[in-house]
Amino acid sequence: MEGVIFSLTEGAVWSLLCKLGCLLSQESWLVQGVHGDMQYIKDELESMNSFLRYLTTSEGHDDQVRIWMKQVREIAYDAEDCIDEFIHHLGEPSGMGFIRKLLCMLSTLVCRRRIAIQLQELKARARDVGERRSRYGVVLPRTVHRGGSQQLTKHASLHLDPQLQALFTEEAQMVGIDEPRDALVRWLMEDEPQLRVLAIVGFGGLGKTTLARMVCESPMVKGADFQCCPLFIVSQTFNIRTLFRHMIRELIQRPQKAMAIVGGKHGHFTEENFKGIERWEVAVLAEKLRRYLQDKRYIMILDDIWTISAWESIRCALPENKKGSRVIVTTRNEDVAKACCSHPQDWIYKIQRLSDATSHELFFKQIFGSADKLPTDELEEVSNSILKKCGGLPLAIKSIGSLLASKKNRTKQEWQKVCDNLGSELESNPTLEGAKQVLTLSYDDLPYHLKACFLYLSIFPENYVIKRGPLVRRWIAEGFVSQRHGLSMEQVAESYFDEFVARSIVQPVRIDWNGKVRSCRVHDIMLEVIISKSLEENFASFLCDNTSLLVSHDKIRRLSIHSTHNLVQTTSASVSHVRSFTMSASVEEVPFFFPQLRMLRVLDMQGCSCLSVNTVECICRFFQLKYLSLRNTKVCKLPRLLGNLKHLETLDIRATLVKKLPASAKNLSCMKHLLFGHKDQLTRTASVKYLRPCSGVEMAPGVVKNMAALQSLVHIMVKEHSLVLREIGLLQNLRKLNVLFRNVEANWKAFVESLEKLASPLRSLSIHILDEKEHSSSLDILAYVESPPLLLNNFSLTGKLKSLPPWISSLRNVSRFTLRKTKLHADAIEVLGDLPNLMYLKLYHDSYVDDCIVFRSGKFTKLTMLVIDNLENTDTTYRCGQHLTQIVGGCPSCPESEFVTTSSTRYIMILDDIWSISSWDSIRCALPDNKKGSRVIVTTRNEDVAKTCCSHRQDWIYKIQRLSDATSRELFFKRIFGSEDKLPNDELEEVSNSILKKCGGLPLAIMSIGSLLASKKNRTKQEWQKVCDNLGSELETNPTLEGAKQVLTLSYDDLPYHLKACFLYLSIFPENYVIKRGPLVRRWIAEGFISQRYGLSMEQIAESYFDEFVARSIVQLVRSDWNGKVRSCRLHDIMLEVICLQITRGELCILLT
Repeated sequence: MEGVIFSLTEGAVWSLLCKLGCLLSQESWLVQGVHGDMQYIKDELESMNSFLRYLTTSEGHDDQVRIWMKQVREIAYDAEDCIDEFIHHLGEPSGMGFIRKLLCMLSTLVCRRRIAIQLQELKARARDVGERRSRYGVVLPRTVHRGGSQQLTKHASLHLDPQLQALFTEEAQMVGIDEPRDALVRWLMEDEPQLRVLAIVGFGGLGKTTLARMVCESPMVKGADFQCCPLFIVSQTFNIRTLFRHMIRELIQRPQKAMAIVGGKHGHFTEENFKGIERWEVAVLAEKLRRYLQDKRYIMILDDIWTISAWESIRCALPENKKGSRVIVTTRNEDVAKACCSHPQDWIYKIQRLSDATSHELFFKQIFGSADKLPTDELEEVSNSILKKCGGLPLAIKSIGSLLASKKNRTKQEWQKVCDNLGSELESNPTLEGAKQVLTLSYDDLPYHLKACFLYLSIFPENYVIKRGPLVRRWIAEGFVSQRHGLSMEQVAESYFDEFVARSIVQPVRIDWNGKVRSCRVHDIMLEVIISKSLEENFASFLCDNTSLLVSHDKIRRLSIHSTHNLVQTTSASVSHVRSFTMSASVEEVPFFFPQLRMLRVLDMQGCSCLSVNTVECICRFFQLKYLSLRNTKVCKLPRLLGNLKHLETLDIRATLVKKLPASAKNLSCMKHLLFGHKDQLTRTASVKYLRPCSGVEMAPGVVKNMAALQSLVHIMVKEHSLVLREIGLLQNLRKLNVLFRNVEANWKAFVESLEKLASPLRSLSIHILDEKEHSSSLDILAYVESPPLLLNNFSLTGKLKSLPPWISSLRNVSRFTLRKTKLHADAIEVLGDLPNLMYLKLYHDSYVDDCIVFRSGKFTKLTMLVIDNLENTDTTYRCGQHLTQIVGGCPSCPESEFVTTSSTRYIMILDDIWSISSWDSIRCALPDNKKGSRVIVTTRNEDVAKTCCSHRQDWIYKIQRLSDATSRELFFKRIFGSEDKLPNDELEEVSNSILKKCGGLPLAIMSIGSLLASKKNRTKQEWQKVCDNLGSELETNPTLEGAKQVLTLSYDDLPYHLKACFLYLSIFPENYVIKRGPLVRRWIAEGFISQRYGLSMEQIAESYFDEFVARSIVQLVRSDWNGKVRSCRLHDIMLEVICLQITRGELCILLT
């Protein structure tokens, strides 16, 4: 815990020291006596900071040390607030003339005296804290030397080590371990003579130690000729000499082993052989181990390795003796796992969380002794909530299960209380101590500079998806990120994020094509731990649903609001010192104290729909603000005084209605990231969602040129001959540029010149031409760029091109290339194929216009992912792509389709729910006929699609039938009563027949209505008849039937516009009515639903409509002619209810108007 205190305290102290040093150089500016006070505070804090640095090298700090460190931090925070207010009110004197400075000094005399009094108080507090350290003996504890014998245990405890609990867990208590154990055993037993390493990696508490032990204890491994199978706990407090001594003692329990290690070839073991082992050097210990293991086939578990250096130290004692030895390593850190498994034949096994079913089994087994002894319905509901928090973590499930098992009253209220107060239970309940220790270890092992960053994750609500970009920018604004030589602050912050991922203490949510984690989530149990620590250290305060404001100090420093419930009654602490304020999208009103947050550095109101004009105007008073996010809000205009925020570094107004920056934005000289614009989603492809910029933000001339620190400029809108294009070239720190051109007659020459000036810093470039004229090719101007940005990693072009600019072939670093509406030809594909580091290529609508696109052999040597989306009338041939792992294709109107290359494997693939022939054609090109006996199963509602898919004579179309009456009854009663044998009484029997008749053998309808009836308390004829008679309103309002309604509605929604009115017209016929073809098509014509087509009569067009309904399987065939022509049909009763719903919503009226 002291690590985070130091991290926060040093950050606060260092920031303050810099500001004090600057002000002290302006001696004439200060009121008499203030200079001395400032100098005293500066000297005291420098001494304290030095002492703090010594504290980080020691462990075992007592409460006095921790309290003193907190007091130093609070003084630093208060002093910095005071200095910031001083500078804000008085202005920085540098740059002022003598007369102006004199006038300003006179006009601000009162304010300066008030601040002088505050500084005197701070001076007194600093003196008291310094004296308190001496008075109460706050001294350095004994330093820990990790390599020596005076090591202090960081987590000394009377509780059983959770790792030891894992070692002695009975097999009968385990669930879900058989499959991974068997897979690992098979790998271990492969006939490979060289030493192989298996690294089991994953989050703390997932059961890595248990799995490793079960592997070694499996009959197959025990029956093999391994001559020793020890387990050694390395742990966080690793000491190589102690570990080697322990390994020697473990391996020489028998006399013959003892003689082999100490070098004797004959004789018996005596204690004399080990005299002086405590003084043996590490090299001697390692050599003894190597000599003993040299002629042995061994399997060894090295449990809980935390660092690469620990592995490297141990590895030197493990000989490569070609005996088929195996080493199993467990670790929480992916980087450590990669270091252990450096040989191609080693294996990193990422242990997975338990499935929902397995979690339930383990949970109930822990509580009731058997997974078969299930709780009541009430307890089942709470169990699901508890298991959701556990998130498949075995240690958490077992710990909480044990806690609940120990409680006398197994009631819903008792269990709900544990679920709602899990944080406090973890803190105080001894049953959960083991789980808390394991989770806390991951946190405690973080370097001090990462601890504040990790605690910062506590401000986000449960299950919140935390995006990488906004998070690292917030860390920087908070002052948590330290400068490193040769790296930008953003790069350092990104490395922090990557380390959290590597340490498995956050869960990746979205991973980019290149393996980069774009977003993550904090495990619910870990979140409880860090919230507890945040409150303990006054790091953050919280207001959540149905709780009071969680605060541990009279001064709140960071505030996260997830609800405004009872806010007025619960807010008594001071909010005037809040530095970070986060408001969740679910909050319905801005808190009353919002104007008081004058010392804010970070303000995030993303997704909040309750922001008024006054709220946005109020933001301009927060003079220290560095990070501002109004993303995805209804804000339509930024305040005129935005330029007052002179320290602002990030402005995120994406997905808002803002169209223009105010002129005062030219004063935002510290700005680093300007994130604008709104996007439209143009594809439903799962892996790649192409988001077309449809709007940007305009900037007045003279604004951009003052933002010399700018690194990201996203979705800036350029119209006509904007001077902004020329000013962009002045931004020599710009790494990401995204420009939208609304008018193609822009000042292209200025833009070309700017690109040449940005050749060195630019890493990502996106150019989008909006509303391009038919015959223009504005992007061809790029061919005239003489000094292009050759260091680009990401390049995106939207707009017509005659050909790619010649310098594209020189982009040696580009890894991602996106084209849209470029209308390019085969020569462009040849150019792209020669780019040496291109890994990700996206070709969207109209990017390519030739009939065939060929990826030739020898080209695209590093391409791993290819997206071809909505290229009409283009065939694709692949003759390259030895590294290609994913081909994605689709269009806005078809479902997602995603494939892994299968050129050399026999595969079976299910393509579920294909709606159109064009979708199949797009997918088919990615499926090789590799003569391996592969199979593809397609499901569709459309017979025409099925016929196209099965064009080969050996293909098969299987028409799935509705259930028979008997099978329908069996499914119906099983759904309601749990068994088809438990039949209803005669009254219910009659209503059941009516309901099943409406279901018409449709399994989804039978199951949905059965579930609805099963949920009703009163199983009477009247209740069931009511459902039968009002099925339409039940479909509309009852959540149990939501799935059925969605599936049926999809068939209607997918109809082309001209068919929807014709289909709704079928609702005029009564239930079970046989609709004849001839009369129906003539009525459609009379109603005016049929549009004229060249060369066809109205009757022929109407007939084609009828045939399409039959092909789409949304009407039931009643009578067919000898030639297969359908003469009459019937509408399914459930589908009739859906149509009636559409009509009651006014759908038909809308279509007709």
